[in-house]
Amino acid sequence: MKKYPKKTSGTLKVIKFTIIGELLFAGTAFYFWWRLSRSQDYRYKMKENHPAILHYYYILLETVSGSSQKDMDAIQWKTSETKES
Repeated sequence: MKKYPKKTSGTLKVIKFTIIGELLFAGTAFYFWWRLSRSQDYRYKMKENHPAILHYYYILLETVSGSSQKDMDAIQWKTSETKES
């Protein structure tokens, strides 16, 4: 009796691709959230290069935790710029 390799259906391939894509997206999103949460320098870099991303980060952070990180960053960056001048 001849054995034939199992054929995977197209639906199964799509499901696998979707799950892998979602895991990659979630991992990337977590990495950026972690970086934004931990590093004020990284937030400043995002402010200079991608202000919309930082804006939505602050909105989500205020919604989730009620934190006023935006105000603290603005004060810190203002004092840093004054010291440099």
